[in-house]
Amino acid sequence: MGSIILPFILLSCCCTTIIGSSSVSLEKKNMLPQKVALEDVFNKDAIDNQKKSSMQGASLDDTFSSNTLHITAEHVDKINNGNKKWRARLTSRFANKTPEELRRFLGVKRTPNAEHRIKREELRKSLRTIKRTDQPYQKKTENKTEQLPKEFDSRKEWPECADQNDQSACGSCWAVSSASVMQDRICISSGGELKINISAEDILSCEKQSFGCDGGWPENAFNFWKTKGVCTGSDYSDHEGCKPYPFPPNPDKKLYNTPRCKRRCENRNYKTRYNNDKHYGLDPVNLQNSEDVDIMNAIIEGGPVEADMIVYFDFMAYSEGIYEADEDSVEAGGHAVRILGWGYHNDSDTPYWLVANSWGKDWGMDGFFKIARSQDECFIESWGVNYADPVLSNNTRTSHGAIRASERRQERIEQRQRRNI
Repeated sequence: MGSIILPFILLSCCCTTIIGSSSVSLEKKNMLPQKVALEDVFNKDAIDNQKKSSMQGASLDDTFSSNTLHITAEHVDKINNGNKKWRARLTSRFANKTPEELRRFLGVKRTPNAEHRIKREELRKSLRTIKRTDQPYQKKTENKTEQLPKEFDSRKEWPECADQNDQSACGSCWAVSSASVMQDRICISSGGELKINISAEDILSCEKQSFGCDGGWPENAFNFWKTKGVCTGSDYSDHEGCKPYPFPPNPDKKLYNTPRCKRRCENRNYKTRYNNDKHYGLDPVNLQNSEDVDIMNAIIEGGPVEADMIVYFDFMAYSEGIYEADEDSVEAGGHAVRILGWGYHNDSDTPYWLVANSWGKDWGMDGFFKIARSQDECFIESWGVNYADPVLSNNTRTSHGAIRASERRQERIEQRQRRNI
C-alpha cells in the first residue's frame, strides 16, 4: 500500500507527540506489521486506504480513524451494552475530545515492538486453551518457598503510605507515576516514619533525557532519583514541599508546557534549600517480559511498582470492572501507571491487577482500575516494570539507607510468615 517506514517512528508515535489532523492513522489491536500499524502512523496513503475500506455499519472504534469527537454518550452506551467485564462512563476530562487531544494525556515515549506483540498473542491464545488452576503462587527465597496471597492491596497493607496524584493536562504520567512509587517505597521502607511527597515536577522539568509534558521514559526517572536525587513536593492543591506540582487537576486547558528546570525551591514558604532537600534511590530495577509472579514479589517485598502499558481509546471511558481491550480496540499510545496489588474478580477464576492511574479521582474507581492479569493485557506485564528501593538516610548517599531498607523488608516477610502460621 505504498507505506513509508520512518526510522524514527518508535520515538514519535506516543500520544503526546503533536500530530496534524491530516496525518493521523491508528493501529487496530492484534494487527501484524504488514497491515496498517504504528509504522504507518504518518502515512497518508495508509489512512486513505483504511477510510475507503470502512464498512457502512461502523463499529464503536471506527470513529477513531478520523479526528472526529470521541467518548460521547453514544460510545459509552455501546460499550455498556456489549458483553464486557467492565463498564464505561463519561468524564469531563475526556468527553468530546478528538483522538489528537486524547493522546496528549499519555506520555511513555515508545511502543511495544513486533516481537512483543507476537509473543503476547501467543500467550493469549495459549490461555484460551489452558484451564486455570486455583493453586496459590509460590515465592522462592534462599531457604524456603513462601506462598503469595491470593489477593493483595498495598493500600490495606500500608494504609499510612497510601496516596494518589493527578497529572493534569500534561503528558507527565512517566514522571507522576514514578514519583508516586518513590514516595510509596520511602514510606513503606521507613515503616511509615517518612511520609514525604516526592516532586514529580523536579523529575518532569530537570530529567533532561526525557521530554517533560511531551512524554518520557520511567526508567530515566528512577535513574535520575539515584544519580541526581529528587526534592520534595505535593499536589497542586496542597502547595507544600520544595516544588509542588504546577498544574491544577481537571483543567480545561488542552495541554500545559513543560516547566523550566529550576535548581531552587519554588515554594517560598518552604525553608529547606533545594540541594539539602534531595532524596535518593538505590539501583533501579527494570523488569521486561516478566512473569506476573515477579511483579507480585516486587510489590509484596517493597511496595507499588511503575508499569508501562498501551492505552486503547475505549480505556479512557473506563468506570469499573476488569478491563480487557477488544479485538478491534484502537491503540492510542503509551502510558505509565502504578500497580498496587492483585486479586480475583468476585472469587472467580478471573485474575486482575489493581492499579492506580493519574487521571484524577473522577475517572475509574476513584482514580483506580482493575485490568486482566496473567495474559499481558495491554502489555502491562511484558513492556516495562520499574522500581527502586530508597536511600533512607536523608540527604546522604551511604549504604546505611540500603541496610535499613533490607532490614525493614525482612521484618515484613517475617511478620507475614507469622500471620500465616
